[in-house]
Amino acid sequence: MTFALYKAVRCMKLAHGTAVLAAMCALCFAPVRAQQTGRVPTAADFDTTFVFASPRPLIADSLAILPAKYIWGMNVFVTGSGYGGGMYYQRFISKTFSAFADLAISGARNTDEQEFYDPYTNSYRVPGKINRLFLFPLMLGAQYRVLAETFDDTFRPFIALGIGPSFILATPYDREFFGSFGYGTLYVKFGGFAGLGANIGSFGRSVSSISLRYYVIPFGNGGLESIRNLPITDFGGAFLTLSVGWAY
Repeated sequence: MTFALYKAVRCMKLAHGTAVLAAMCALCFAPVRAQQTGRVPTAADFDTTFVFASPRPLIADSLAILPAKYIWGMNVFVTGSGYGGGMYYQRFISKTFSAFADLAISGARNTDEQEFYDPYTNSYRVPGKINRLFLFPLMLGAQYRVLAETFDDTFRPFIALGIGPSFILATPYDREFFGSFGYGTLYVKFGGFAGLGANIGSFGRSVSSISLRYYVIPFGNGGLESIRNLPITDFGGAFLTLSVGWAY
Protein backbone atom coordinates (compact mmCIF):
# COMPACT_ATOMS: atom_id res chain seq x y z
CA MET A 1 0.00 0.00 0.00
CA THR A 2 2.89 2.34 0.72
CA PHE A 3 4.39 1.62 -2.69
CA ALA A 4 1.04 2.29 -4.41
CA LEU A 5 0.67 5.63 -2.61
CA TYR A 6 4.20 6.56 -3.66
CA LYS A 7 3.43 5.85 -7.33
CA ALA A 8 0.25 7.92 -7.21
CA VAL A 9 2.04 10.96 -5.78
CA ARG A 10 4.78 10.66 -8.38
CA CYS A 11 2.26 10.49 -11.22
CA MET A 12 0.51 13.62 -9.93
CA LYS A 13 3.81 15.52 -9.84
CA LEU A 14 4.65 14.40 -13.36
CA ALA A 15 1.24 15.51 -14.68
CA HIS A 16 1.57 18.88 -12.98
CA GLY A 17 5.04 19.44 -14.48
CA THR A 18 3.76 18.51 -17.93
CA ALA A 19 0.89 21.03 -17.68
CA VAL A 20 3.23 23.81 -16.61
CA LEU A 21 5.59 23.04 -19.52
CA ALA A 22 2.72 23.09 -22.01
CA ALA A 23 1.50 26.47 -20.74
CA MET A 24 4.97 27.97 -21.05
CA CYS A 25 5.29 26.72 -24.64
CA ALA A 26 1.91 28.24 -25.53
CA LEU A 27 2.97 31.61 -24.18
CA CYS A 28 6.24 31.52 -26.09
CA PHE A 29 4.72 30.74 -29.48
CA ALA A 30 1.53 32.83 -29.18
CA PRO A 31 1.51 36.15 -31.24
CA VAL A 32 1.91 39.15 -28.95
CA ARG A 33 1.21 42.80 -30.05
CA ALA A 34 3.39 45.13 -28.08
CA GLN A 35 2.57 48.81 -27.57
CA GLN A 36 4.17 50.98 -30.26
CA THR A 37 5.13 54.60 -29.78
CA GLY A 38 6.02 57.28 -32.28
CA ARG A 39 3.73 55.89 -35.02
CA VAL A 40 0.46 57.30 -36.35
CA PRO A 41 -2.29 54.64 -36.17
CA THR A 42 -3.62 53.48 -39.51
CA ALA A 43 -6.94 52.01 -40.52
CA ALA A 44 -5.48 48.50 -40.07
CA ASP A 45 -5.06 49.17 -36.34
CA PHE A 46 -8.82 49.51 -35.84
CA ASP A 47 -11.57 47.02 -36.20
CA THR A 48 -14.07 49.58 -37.64
CA THR A 49 -13.68 52.90 -39.51
CA PHE A 50 -16.35 55.62 -39.10
CA VAL A 51 -16.69 58.34 -41.76
CA PHE A 52 -18.65 61.44 -40.79
CA ALA A 53 -20.02 63.73 -43.54
CA SER A 54 -21.93 66.99 -43.27
CA PRO A 55 -25.55 66.73 -44.47
CA ARG A 56 -25.09 70.04 -46.35
CA PRO A 57 -22.12 71.85 -47.95
CA LEU A 58 -19.93 73.62 -45.43
CA ILE A 59 -19.20 76.42 -47.90
CA ALA A 60 -22.23 77.37 -49.97
CA ASP A 61 -22.70 79.88 -52.71
CA SER A 62 -23.74 83.22 -51.20
CA LEU A 63 -26.77 83.47 -53.46
CA ALA A 64 -28.07 80.10 -52.21
CA ILE A 65 -28.07 81.26 -48.58
CA LEU A 66 -29.62 84.70 -49.23
CA PRO A 67 -33.06 84.99 -47.65
CA ALA A 68 -34.42 86.22 -51.01
CA LYS A 69 -33.37 86.91 -54.59
CA TYR A 70 -35.72 89.79 -55.41
CA ILE A 71 -36.07 93.30 -53.97
CA TRP A 72 -38.54 96.06 -54.55
CA GLY A 73 -38.32 99.37 -52.79
CA MET A 74 -38.45 103.15 -52.75
CA ASN A 75 -35.89 105.90 -53.38
CA VAL A 76 -35.59 109.38 -51.92
CA PHE A 77 -33.00 111.66 -53.50
CA VAL A 78 -31.62 115.18 -53.62
CA THR A 79 -30.61 116.90 -56.86
CA GLY A 80 -29.63 120.36 -57.99
CA SER A 81 -33.32 120.97 -58.71
CA GLY A 82 -34.58 119.91 -55.29
CA TYR A 83 -36.01 116.70 -53.91
CA GLY A 84 -37.52 113.67 -55.58
CA GLY A 85 -38.58 110.09 -55.10
CA GLY A 86 -39.25 106.89 -56.95
CA MET A 87 -39.32 103.12 -56.83
CA TYR A 88 -37.16 100.26 -58.04
CA TYR A 89 -37.15 96.52 -58.66
CA GLN A 90 -33.97 94.45 -58.38
CA ARG A 91 -33.17 90.82 -59.18
CA PHE A 92 -29.99 89.04 -58.09
CA ILE A 93 -28.36 86.97 -60.83
CA SER A 94 -25.40 85.92 -58.67
CA LYS A 95 -24.00 86.83 -55.26
CA THR A 96 -22.27 89.91 -56.73
CA PHE A 97 -24.30 90.80 -59.83
CA SER A 98 -27.89 92.03 -60.15
CA ALA A 99 -30.19 93.73 -62.66
CA PHE A 100 -32.73 96.43 -61.84
CA ALA A 101 -35.45 98.72 -63.16
CA ASP A 102 -35.74 102.20 -61.66
CA LEU A 103 -38.36 104.96 -62.03
CA ALA A 104 -37.75 108.37 -60.48
CA ILE A 105 -39.86 111.54 -60.26
CA SER A 106 -38.44 114.99 -59.64
CA GLY A 107 -38.74 118.60 -60.64
CA ALA A 108 -36.32 120.27 -63.04
CA ARG A 109 -35.29 123.91 -63.13
CA ASN A 110 -32.43 126.30 -63.56
CA THR A 111 -30.17 126.32 -60.51
CA ASP A 112 -30.62 130.08 -59.92
CA GLU A 113 -34.42 130.13 -59.73
CA GLN A 114 -35.72 131.98 -56.66
CA GLU A 115 -39.22 132.91 -55.61
CA PHE A 116 -40.14 136.48 -54.68
CA TYR A 117 -43.30 137.83 -53.14
CA ASP A 118 -45.60 139.59 -55.59
CA PRO A 119 -47.88 142.05 -53.73
CA TYR A 120 -50.13 142.48 -56.78
CA THR A 121 -51.07 138.79 -56.89
CA ASN A 122 -50.45 138.14 -53.19
CA SER A 123 -48.30 135.12 -54.08
CA TYR A 124 -44.72 134.06 -54.53
CA ARG A 125 -43.48 134.02 -58.12
CA VAL A 126 -40.22 133.26 -59.93
CA PRO A 127 -39.34 136.21 -62.19
CA GLY A 128 -39.13 135.24 -65.87
CA LYS A 129 -40.35 131.66 -65.35
CA ILE A 130 -42.52 130.35 -68.19
CA ASN A 131 -42.65 126.55 -67.58
CA ARG A 132 -42.83 124.14 -64.70
CA LEU A 133 -40.68 121.15 -65.61
CA PHE A 134 -40.96 117.59 -64.28
CA LEU A 135 -38.53 114.75 -64.94
CA PHE A 136 -39.38 111.02 -64.97
CA PRO A 137 -36.26 108.92 -65.79
CA LEU A 138 -36.99 105.21 -66.33
CA MET A 139 -33.72 103.31 -66.17
CA LEU A 140 -32.76 99.69 -66.77
CA GLY A 141 -29.35 98.76 -65.46
CA ALA A 142 -26.92 96.46 -63.72
CA GLN A 143 -25.27 96.58 -60.33
CA TYR A 144 -22.02 94.86 -59.37
CA ARG A 145 -20.73 94.36 -55.84
CA VAL A 146 -17.05 95.29 -55.47
CA LEU A 147 -14.48 94.53 -52.76
CA ALA A 148 -16.54 91.57 -51.54
CA GLU A 149 -13.44 89.94 -50.01
CA THR A 150 -12.44 93.13 -48.18
CA PHE A 151 -15.68 94.07 -46.42
CA ASP A 152 -18.12 91.83 -44.62
CA ASP A 153 -21.80 91.50 -45.48
CA THR A 154 -22.83 94.49 -43.33
CA PHE A 155 -21.15 96.88 -45.79
CA ARG A 156 -21.45 95.95 -49.46
CA PRO A 157 -20.08 98.60 -51.85
CA PHE A 158 -21.21 98.49 -55.48
CA ILE A 159 -21.03 100.23 -58.83
CA ALA A 160 -24.03 100.65 -61.12
CA LEU A 161 -24.80 101.61 -64.71
CA GLY A 162 -28.19 102.38 -66.23
CA ILE A 163 -29.75 103.49 -69.50
CA GLY A 164 -33.27 104.26 -70.66
CA PRO A 165 -35.89 106.85 -71.63
CA SER A 166 -36.61 109.97 -69.61
CA PHE A 167 -40.02 111.64 -69.78
CA ILE A 168 -40.00 115.42 -69.40
CA LEU A 169 -43.28 117.24 -68.77
CA ALA A 170 -43.57 120.99 -69.27
CA THR A 171 -46.64 122.84 -67.92
CA PRO A 172 -47.30 126.59 -68.31
CA TYR A 173 -46.26 128.58 -65.24
CA ASP A 174 -48.93 131.25 -65.73
CA ARG A 175 -51.70 128.75 -64.96
CA GLU A 176 -52.81 127.27 -61.64
CA PHE A 177 -50.63 124.33 -60.60
CA PHE A 178 -53.07 121.43 -60.98
CA GLY A 179 -54.98 123.00 -63.85
CA SER A 180 -51.75 123.50 -65.82
CA PHE A 181 -51.34 119.75 -66.38
CA GLY A 182 -54.18 119.87 -68.91
CA TYR A 183 -52.02 122.20 -71.03
CA GLY A 184 -48.75 120.33 -70.56
CA THR A 185 -46.37 119.02 -73.24
CA LEU A 186 -44.57 115.67 -72.86
CA TYR A 187 -41.11 115.01 -74.28
CA VAL A 188 -39.21 111.71 -74.40
CA LYS A 189 -35.42 111.79 -74.31
CA PHE A 190 -32.85 109.03 -73.82
CA GLY A 191 -30.03 109.07 -71.32
CA GLY A 192 -28.16 107.10 -68.73
CA PHE A 193 -26.20 107.24 -65.51
CA ALA A 194 -23.15 105.87 -63.71
CA GLY A 195 -23.06 105.56 -59.95
CA LEU A 196 -21.51 104.05 -56.87
CA GLY A 197 -22.82 103.31 -53.41
CA ALA A 198 -23.13 100.72 -50.68
CA ASN A 199 -25.73 98.49 -49.09
CA ILE A 200 -25.69 98.96 -45.34
CA GLY A 201 -26.62 96.35 -42.76
CA SER A 202 -27.09 92.60 -42.94
CA PHE A 203 -29.05 91.17 -45.84
CA GLY A 204 -32.45 90.43 -44.31
CA ARG A 205 -36.03 91.09 -45.28
CA SER A 206 -35.27 94.81 -45.48
CA VAL A 207 -32.37 96.31 -47.43
CA SER A 208 -30.97 99.84 -47.13
CA SER A 209 -28.46 101.58 -49.36
CA ILE A 210 -27.02 104.98 -50.16
CA SER A 211 -25.64 105.92 -53.56
CA LEU A 212 -24.44 108.78 -55.72
CA ARG A 213 -25.45 108.76 -59.38
CA TYR A 214 -24.59 111.11 -62.20
CA TYR A 215 -27.21 111.28 -64.96
CA VAL A 216 -26.69 112.47 -68.52
CA ILE A 217 -30.03 113.33 -70.21
CA PRO A 218 -29.42 115.62 -73.19
CA PHE A 219 -32.52 117.41 -74.46
CA GLY A 220 -31.29 118.60 -77.86
CA ASN A 221 -33.06 121.06 -80.18
CA GLY A 222 -31.70 124.04 -78.29
CA GLY A 223 -32.99 122.88 -74.91
CA LEU A 224 -36.23 123.57 -73.02
CA GLU A 225 -36.96 126.78 -71.16
CA SER A 226 -37.90 127.00 -67.52
CA ILE A 227 -36.76 130.64 -67.35
CA ARG A 228 -37.26 132.73 -70.46
CA ASN A 229 -34.12 132.79 -72.65
CA LEU A 230 -32.30 130.32 -70.34
CA PRO A 231 -32.99 126.90 -71.89
CA ILE A 232 -31.93 123.71 -70.14
CA THR A 233 -29.92 121.55 -72.54
CA ASP A 234 -29.18 118.61 -70.20
CA PHE A 235 -31.59 117.39 -67.54
CA GLY A 236 -29.01 115.20 -65.84
CA GLY A 237 -26.74 115.92 -62.91
CA ALA A 238 -25.83 114.42 -59.55
CA PHE A 239 -28.46 112.48 -57.60
CA LEU A 240 -27.73 111.60 -53.95
CA THR A 241 -30.07 108.71 -53.26
CA LEU A 242 -31.25 106.86 -50.15
CA SER A 243 -33.03 103.56 -50.85
CA VAL A 244 -35.08 101.25 -48.67
CA GLY A 245 -36.28 97.92 -50.06
CA TRP A 246 -38.00 94.69 -49.09
CA ALA A 247 -36.64 91.32 -50.16
CA TYR A 248 -38.71 88.29 -51.09
